[in-house]
Amino acid sequence: MEDTKKIDIRKKKILKAGQIFLVIIVILTFTSKSIRNLTLPKVSTMDAKSGSLIVEIATDGIVNAVKRVEHYIDFSATVKEVKASLGDVIVPGDTILVLDKEPLELDLVKKEIALKRLKLQYDKSIAGNVEDVLYTYEQKIKEAETELSKIEEEVKVKEQLYNEGAIAKKELDNAISQLDLAKLKLENANNDLEKQLEKSEREKENREREIELMKLDISSAEIEIEELKKMIKNCTVIATSDGTIKEINFKEGMITNNSKPLYILDSPDKGFEATVTVNNEESQYLEAGDSVQVLLKSGNSGALKGEIKSIKDAENTDKKLVTVGLEDHNLKGGEIVEFYMKKPIGSYKYLVPRQALRTDEKGKFVFILEERQGPLGKEYYVVRNGVTEGDSDNNNVGIFSGLMGGERIIVRSSKPISEGSLVTIE
Repeated sequence: MEDTKKIDIRKKKILKAGQIFLVIIVILTFTSKSIRNLTLPKVSTMDAKSGSLIVEIATDGIVNAVKRVEHYIDFSATVKEVKASLGDVIVPGDTILVLDKEPLELDLVKKEIALKRLKLQYDKSIAGNVEDVLYTYEQKIKEAETELSKIEEEVKVKEQLYNEGAIAKKELDNAISQLDLAKLKLENANNDLEKQLEKSEREKENREREIELMKLDISSAEIEIEELKKMIKNCTVIATSDGTIKEINFKEGMITNNSKPLYILDSPDKGFEATVTVNNEESQYLEAGDSVQVLLKSGNSGALKGEIKSIKDAENTDKKLVTVGLEDHNLKGGEIVEFYMKKPIGSYKYLVPRQALRTDEKGKFVFILEERQGPLGKEYYVVRNGVTEGDSDNNNVGIFSGLMGGERIIVRSSKPISEGSLVTIE
């Protein structure tokens, strides 16, 4: 009886020890699994699903008038007075700047005096007529011809008297000598006239050239005087259209130049437009004619309707400059706006988050979570899955091929992972 009791007690002890051992094994198994899970990367997943890609573009920009007036002048003058300020709303005829015109007026007086002198010289040049000089030589020829004709008559009379014996031969010979002298005198007069004609022709050509040069000098002086008069008039700088002053580049006492405008004016005549910059990826989804929403961020807040007018390269950057026409005519220019556009760009059987798409030397891929039965129960492994990428929006990427449906796509992980990595689920 006593031995039986001892045996029962021993059995109970063995059973209890076994139970304790099993509990310890279970605790150790659970503890080791928990410790291991604490060291494994934690991943979050989502199922690949069908849907539409919608790109959203939001960026800040500034409103400008379509018609921007930049007022330049092509002469230098000292700014005497500034009549307008930045932001002033003006109308045509309003005075913006007053320039010092006294030096220009003094120069005008000097040039007008110089012009009068040129005109007097011109009048004097055309007064001397070449025909007056030639007239003297022609008169000498006429006188020589008259004298020759008279002597010829005298010779005829003396020849007749000589033939009649009324006079001596010597007297006839004297008359003939006088005739030869008269002929020589006429010949010399004709030669002198011919020489003078040649000389006068040369002088006439020279005089004509001088007169033409004088005419050019007079025309040039008259143009300079007219330009000076315009400069003097333009010393009062007035607005040529209504609008808002955006820049005044010269202050009182400064000397103007044509390297920059005196002032810049935004006119509402042709409406307003907003200019924004977007990156190259975003610009692929924009086209001229697209309707967009423009939100005012300064002044009177509100939404404006806009239409994309142009898309071009932005200077000195790898971005695009987008110009949006605005319908609101109550703008002044300079307002800060937010450009916003939401546009569907296509539907796909499978979409994955942008951060889930990865790239290596083999190309594009996603990590898929696979479940396996391990010695400690269910275990989760990472599997690389190659895919073909389509379009993308701000959040998702369309997948052309590589997915079958039902895959659990790893979106992010707490630690770096690679194919075959053992992970836990968040």
